[in-house]
Amino acid sequence: MTGSTAPIPADQPVERSADLFLSAPAGQVLLAIVEASDFTPSELADPELAARVATAVMDEINPWRGTTPAVLERLALESPARRPLAERLAAAPELDGWFAPLHRARPQLWSSYTDHVKPFGPGLNRAKNGPMSPWEGYAHKPHPTVLTSTPFDDDLSSLVITTALGVNDLHMYDNAPIRRRRLSVRPDARVYEITGPKAWAALARAYPYVSHEGHHVEQGPDGLSYTSDRATLVPDWPAVARDWDGVHVSLGAMLLSTEVPILDDAGRSALWAWDAEGTYWLRWAFEDEVILPAIDEQALEVSGSGTDPASRISWPASLWHRALMEGDGPEARKLRSSHMEAQSRLSRSPATGLQRIREAARRRLP
Repeated sequence: MTGSTAPIPADQPVERSADLFLSAPAGQVLLAIVEASDFTPSELADPELAARVATAVMDEINPWRGTTPAVLERLALESPARRPLAERLAAAPELDGWFAPLHRARPQLWSSYTDHVKPFGPGLNRAKNGPMSPWEGYAHKPHPTVLTSTPFDDDLSSLVITTALGVNDLHMYDNAPIRRRRLSVRPDARVYEITGPKAWAALARAYPYVSHEGHHVEQGPDGLSYTSDRATLVPDWPAVARDWDGVHVSLGAMLLSTEVPILDDAGRSALWAWDAEGTYWLRWAFEDEVILPAIDEQALEVSGSGTDPASRISWPASLWHRALMEGDGPEARKLRSSHMEAQSRLSRSPATGLQRIREAARRRLP
């Protein structure tokens, strides 16, 4: 980046190791899905399949799902047995694309359920839109912003797949058409690469903002749990925008960085709620724009015929059940207790809705 005055270099070392696959919450879920689905590295090199698998992973570590801590607690116990698989994925050259930086020569794909992105155009400049907002501190994302993802076949991308299948807040927009635009990146665009948890921590320390918002996984004396209102260093996006046009996270870095805390004398930092490979643009850094036809998310559903590797994805929906029935940690005990309490309340509650309807009908009989 010629002439840059940024306090950190754009290209950070790629953080890709078996230990990260085994310790990162998303890495643990990924190993469970790959093992259950019997995927090979060659199959996972397909960008659409990789995006679908990553979506399944990010959905399983949804921080707003009450079962997540118990699932992660269970996976932490199972993960050591998956070390051979972790080592295979970490070393597989077929997965180098998972960790690739942004390719400025390739167009980027913007996608959203709505066209209400303001400003969408040369007016985008986060450095001129006031100080950090509480929402930015909570979400660890800039606003306003333009979010793009690297396209693959048929103008799909990791972000389009994640949007269509629904992760976290995206569940609120089921069955809406996904609007798309193809954007050509300027060759001189200044893009910082999130290559792993240390690269995210470096960004947060170079442009520090202390947030007391959000939900985070913590490893405490009693195991894994979610905490909130914990002081966390996040990037000060207006300050970042003075040196960088965008911040890119690769698919692999997203999976191995999400909720992986870095603790040092400066504080605590951890990537959170970035759900797909993509670039958050702080400034407009595009040469031209092409509006593409909207896509119906139902067109991206997998038939389940078995001819498409995506139909083999084994979403570990049973993980929470295993954590409930077999887990021996504090989060599993807490989950069992709440489950039993709910069942007890149900059994003690007045008649169910159907029973009340029947009783009312009986009362009306002569």
